[in-house]
Amino acid sequence: MFSMMNTTVKTAVAAFLSLSVMESAAKVTLPQIYTDNMVVQQKWKAPFHGTASPDAVVRIGAGWLKDPVSVNAGPDGRWDVVLPTPKGGKGGFEVTFTDTADGSEVTLHNVTVGEVWLCSGQSNMEMPVAGWGKVLNYEQEIAGAVYPHIRLLQVKRHTDMVPQENTEVTGGGWQVCSPQSVEEFSSIAYFFARHLWQELDVPVGVIDCTWGGSPIESWLSYTTLAEAKGFKSVVEDFKGECLADGAIRAHYKELLERHERSERCGYGKQRCLCHNDGFPGTIDGHTFYPAELHNAMLRPLTRLGIKGVLWYQGENNADRAYQYGFLFPRLINDWRELWDNKNMPFYFVQLANWRKRKEVQPHSDWAYLRESQQKALHMPNTAMAVAVDVGDADDIHPKNKQEVARRLALIALSRDYGKKTDWKAPHYEDYHIEGDTMYLTFDAPARDFMQKEKYDGFIVAGTEGVFHKAYARWDGDRLAVSAPQVKVPVAVRYAWADNPQVSLFGKSGLPVAPFRTDNW
Repeated sequence: MFSMMNTTVKTAVAAFLSLSVMESAAKVTLPQIYTDNMVVQQKWKAPFHGTASPDAVVRIGAGWLKDPVSVNAGPDGRWDVVLPTPKGGKGGFEVTFTDTADGSEVTLHNVTVGEVWLCSGQSNMEMPVAGWGKVLNYEQEIAGAVYPHIRLLQVKRHTDMVPQENTEVTGGGWQVCSPQSVEEFSSIAYFFARHLWQELDVPVGVIDCTWGGSPIESWLSYTTLAEAKGFKSVVEDFKGECLADGAIRAHYKELLERHERSERCGYGKQRCLCHNDGFPGTIDGHTFYPAELHNAMLRPLTRLGIKGVLWYQGENNADRAYQYGFLFPRLINDWRELWDNKNMPFYFVQLANWRKRKEVQPHSDWAYLRESQQKALHMPNTAMAVAVDVGDADDIHPKNKQEVARRLALIALSRDYGKKTDWKAPHYEDYHIEGDTMYLTFDAPARDFMQKEKYDGFIVAGTEGVFHKAYARWDGDRLAVSAPQVKVPVAVRYAWADNPQVSLFGKSGLPVAPFRTDNW
C-alpha cells in the first residue's frame, strides 16, 4: 500500500527536489526547465518562476531588456514573472535572477531567442536518433548533428497522480545540439528542428516530452477526463486536492483488480475493455494510469513559452478508436488552455502502416484510429502529416523518421512562417453512384495528382455489405471505382487496412489520407 502522503507536502517535496542551476547556499532558485542554453520563444512572453527569501524582491536582468524587472516573492518565497522577448537572433544572452534580501543570484548563460516547439506522444515520437531506435542512416545523422543554434530539452520520464508544478529533465537541462546530445533525443523532434533552422535561420528549441507505450488518457488532465464519456464517475472522486499520489494509485489498483471480473461493454459502435463501474482502464501491463504523465511531465512545461505542439501517438489506443475520437479533441483543447493560447498550432502524425498486408481488410483497428485522428482536423489550427506510406510491416517503429519530420516541418513552415511549401495532398470530398461505378471527387483536379497506370488500395461493397478488391481510373476529374462482383456499389474505402496499399499521391509526392464513403 502506498503511503497516504499529504498533497501539499508532496508537492513541496517535489518542488524542492526539482530545483537546479544554483549554488547550494543560494536562496534564489529555479526549476530544472530553466538552464543555460535554453531558447525562449521570440516576439512572445517568456515566463519564469522560482523561489527566493520570503517576501524578498527578486530582480531579473535579461540581456535583451533595456532595464531589469523586479517582482515580489510571496510569504512562501514563490515568485513569477513574464518577460517580453524580441525577434529571434543568433546571439546568446545572460539572464540573471537576484534575491535582493540576501544578495544571492543565479545566472543563465547562452540563452537564445527563437522558435520553441513541444514534441510529445508515445514511442514513435520518443524514438531516438540512435539508442534503441537507430533511424535510417543513424551513424551519418549523428556525425552531422552539429547545430549550435538548435537546443534540446528532454523531460525525464516519471509519473505522479497529483498535478505537479515542476518536473525533472535529463542531462542537466537544455543542451546544444551535438552528436553527443542528439543520440538519445527524439529523432522527429531533432529532424523537425533542423528543417526549421535551415529555413528560418533563427535558433530552434525542441522539447522531448514522450513515453513509449503511453495511452492518450495518461496525457489528459483529471478535469478534462471527468468530462469524457466513461471516465467521469471514476475521476470525480479524486480530481480535487483531498487525495495524494498513493491514495489515488490504491484506488486504481482496486479498479484494475475488479477488471478480472469485468465484461466487455460498448461505447457506441466501438467496443472496449472496461471495469464494472464503466471505467475504461489501461490494461496493457497496468503500466500507465490516466492523467499521470499530464501531472508529472506535461503540466510543469506550461511555464515555458512555446510556438506549438507536435504529437505522434495512438498505437496504444488503436483498440479503442471510437473513444479516441472524443478524447483527442479534448486533449488539444486541454493543452491550449494550459498554455492560455486557444489558437496554438497543434500538428500530429497519422499512424503509419504496420503488420502483414491484407488486400481486403474492411475492419482494421488502425484504420479506425487513423479516422479518429483525422476528425480532429475540424478543430482550428490543426494539421496532419500522413505517414501511411512510410511504415514497416515488420516493425511498429519505422526507421524513416526523417520523412515524417519533413512533412511536419512543411506544415509549420507554410502555416506559421509564411513559406511557400506544398504541405498537403488532395483530400477526398464526395461521391456519386452511376450504375456499377462509384465516382469520387476531391478538393483538387486530376492534374494535381501523380499519374499512375494502376491505382491500388481500393475496396468496394455492394448492397450485401461485403467488400471486394476494387479497380480505379480517372474519368476527367473524378476517380471511377468499381469491382466485377459489385453491381450496385454503396461504399468505397481507400487505404483502409493496418498496412494498406497506397497509390494516391499529390504532385508533391505526399500521400492522400485514407478515407471511406460509408460510416458502417
